[in-house]
Amino acid sequence: MNLITSNKNGSIWGMFLNAGENGKNILEFNGDDNKIETKGNANNVYGIKLNSSTNGNNVLNFNGKENKIETTSSNANYVYGIELNSSTNGNNILNFNGKENKIEAIGDKNNAWVYGIKTSSTNGENNIKLKNTNITTNSNYVARSIEISDENLGKNSFEIENTNVNTVGNYSYGINVESSDKNNGSGENTISFKGDNTFNSTGGKSAWGFRIVKNKANTGEGTKITSDQDSTLNIVSKGNAVSHGIYLSHEENNNKTNSTFDGKVNINVLTNDQGYGVYHKHTKLNNSTNTVFNNDTFISINGNGNQKIAVYNATLENASDDSKSIISFNKKLAINGAVSDPALVSTGKNAEINIAGNDDVNILGNIFTSNKGKVTLNLLNKNSYLVGLAKNNGTGIIDMKLANSSDWFMTTNSNINDLDISSGAKIQFSKTDIPANLSIDNLKGNGGIFKMQGNVQTGETDLLSIKTSSEGNHYIEFEKMADSKSTGTEVLQLVESLGKPEDHKAVFSLLNEDNHVAVPTDDKKPSRPKAVIEKGAYVYTLGRATDSKIVSINDANVNNWYLFPYEDDGKGKLTPGAESSLSFSNTIYQINLLNTETLVQRLGEIHFDKTNLKPHNVWIKHVNGKYTSFANDTIGSFSTHYWGFKAGFDWLNLRNNWINYNGISVENLNASTYPKRFEGKTKISGKGIGIYSTWLNKNNDIYIDLVGKMMWYKGKYDIVNYSNENIKSNNANINSYLLSIETGKRAYLLQKKEKAFYIQPEMQLIYQFVDDYTLHSSNGLKSMTKNSNSLIGRIGFRAGLDFYGDSVLSPYIKLMYNKEFLGSVLNDLNTAKIEMNNKDDWFNYGVGISHENKKKGRQIYLDVQRSNKHLIRQDWQVNLGLRYSF
Repeated sequence: MNLITSNKNGSIWGMFLNAGENGKNILEFNGDDNKIETKGNANNVYGIKLNSSTNGNNVLNFNGKENKIETTSSNANYVYGIELNSSTNGNNILNFNGKENKIEAIGDKNNAWVYGIKTSSTNGENNIKLKNTNITTNSNYVARSIEISDENLGKNSFEIENTNVNTVGNYSYGINVESSDKNNGSGENTISFKGDNTFNSTGGKSAWGFRIVKNKANTGEGTKITSDQDSTLNIVSKGNAVSHGIYLSHEENNNKTNSTFDGKVNINVLTNDQGYGVYHKHTKLNNSTNTVFNNDTFISINGNGNQKIAVYNATLENASDDSKSIISFNKKLAINGAVSDPALVSTGKNAEINIAGNDDVNILGNIFTSNKGKVTLNLLNKNSYLVGLAKNNGTGIIDMKLANSSDWFMTTNSNINDLDISSGAKIQFSKTDIPANLSIDNLKGNGGIFKMQGNVQTGETDLLSIKTSSEGNHYIEFEKMADSKSTGTEVLQLVESLGKPEDHKAVFSLLNEDNHVAVPTDDKKPSRPKAVIEKGAYVYTLGRATDSKIVSINDANVNNWYLFPYEDDGKGKLTPGAESSLSFSNTIYQINLLNTETLVQRLGEIHFDKTNLKPHNVWIKHVNGKYTSFANDTIGSFSTHYWGFKAGFDWLNLRNNWINYNGISVENLNASTYPKRFEGKTKISGKGIGIYSTWLNKNNDIYIDLVGKMMWYKGKYDIVNYSNENIKSNNANINSYLLSIETGKRAYLLQKKEKAFYIQPEMQLIYQFVDDYTLHSSNGLKSMTKNSNSLIGRIGFRAGLDFYGDSVLSPYIKLMYNKEFLGSVLNDLNTAKIEMNNKDDWFNYGVGISHENKKKGRQIYLDVQRSNKHLIRQDWQVNLGLRYSF
């Protein structure tokens, strides 16, 4: 059936059903294709109009497969796709039951009011069922796809199923519900959603998905909106000036609006000025508004607007006790927008926003309350988070519960009322350079984590301020900053507890990566080491003022908690990275000690060769050993295993009574250092080149040995710190230079043909210079080691037997006294200057043996030594060499 109507003047109707007193009209369209098309430039253009009064009854059913209502006008002031009016017990019933239903209303006039479906009831009733329906409403002025007017005077019921509503106008409304503009009354309006429904509203100036405005009293049931559990409701609102998803405003006393969405709800708002996802407002004292989302809810606020709020709830500060405005989210909730925009705003008495947290809750945006308004936020699983600040402005209420590894990324200062945090839930303070303050009235729960940061150099830090009471065991995860310029004397207050001391029972501990370690009460020692964090070159821990031993904190409040230098036997403690940087310089010093080798360790026994001399010598030797450095006031003990090869070639010259060896040498050395306090190691390798000139007087056995060397070292460390973090340094390059002079005389005490006993006093002076170098660790620590000087003197003797024959064998023992006259090394750890002083004296003692086969011109020599305990103890060292003369 096709019905086409057109007219140029007055009013025009495509279909008009009027049921007067006790009248009844029933009309059904059962054909496959039904179309009512109305065109005209009349003042009022109607596609369909149903009017009932005084017990009249209209029933209009569209049962066909395809049903279309098309109403267009280029000059009408008012365009209606369908209008329903009922009064004085009149009843209108409109059902769209077809598989494809279409309602289209278009008005091109600049001041045209265009309605898709408009209902009005004054003591009457309208019942509309929209199933599988597309509603399109276009206007250059006002476009309202579904309009319920005079909501406080009668009864209107909409059942909407699998319907798409597209509204375009300068002022665009998907659903609009309004009171009578004249009278108070009693009305009841219901809107129920089934299946999948979408509302798209596009406004040149303003756009509303749902708008409910009540400016006259309604003593009836008010407005009820529901959706089925398996349904999905999509609301898209795009307005250049104002955009709303769901807008509820009660502007007169005695109004009620209750919305219960058991299905999924998606709200998308785009605006260049003001935008709201869900909006409640009471401007009079006695009103009730309750909106409940019982299924997954998604709210997105986008655009360039300067006032974008996802959920807004406002009442009067002096509202009556039974006047309430409540918005509740009981399942999954996602709010996406700019982090700087408000996500939840509640202001006024009995204005509440409740987030149950029964599923994932993801909120981007801020929370504000004022004038007794309240927000209750629960983040109860690991996938839930809030990114933004929370402020109650001193007159509002914000209660939060976080549990089970949920997160709050607090962007700046926040103040709330009650905080219940437990089970690894985390509040991460602002990651900016500006410290953040979280102020709460009451702290509850157990096992909450507060992730904070601060600057030990300036003293600026995040702060948790508790005004009234606290309980539970909680943790502070303080940001490690190995690049900080700390001196090991700084103190930062992290927790402030106000009010009565007896009301504060919370205990705070630093969060260790592998364990939660309780902080001791007052000055009692912990059964296990405290958790620590790194700030610059030093280690810090958490405790009360009385726990601090390195720095005195003048605070009698035992409920305040501070970050202060970790105390280790009365001293501060360096970080493993800092210790490794210092031990690195010590390892360089130890390797350089290898270069203080004696003549016999390098060339073997030159006293064997006084006759039948050959002009050239080539030699090679292997060195292997271990040092132990003992803990001091600065660093812990560590051990160094070293090994390497040295080789050389020299030319022999006879100068009167002197035998002169002039030669060159090359070497390759390696060292690995292992700390005792933590895991990891330092590896250093070195290559060197040297020259030497050795003189032996063949008449009196006096010798002089002159040596010059240049070494190139490369090294780095790879360690695990106290928090089980892997820390690595770059490869540092170091240059080192050596000058040495050694002299001695072999004196034979008992000499026979086949053997002789000798004693050989020796003395040596060695100067070494090490260039400055820099180590950069992966966690930000920067260690600059200044150039250093070493001057070591050695005096002692060797005593042994020379056995003569076709070959010569010479075993010996030795005892040497060594003294370091300089040895100071200055390290700059992020500007914290630490001097390592190697000035000390010690004894070396050992044994050796040399064997020379004169016929083959070959000598094998072995030297084994160790030292007594001093700053650096040589546990053992083996020199094994081979020299060949030709």
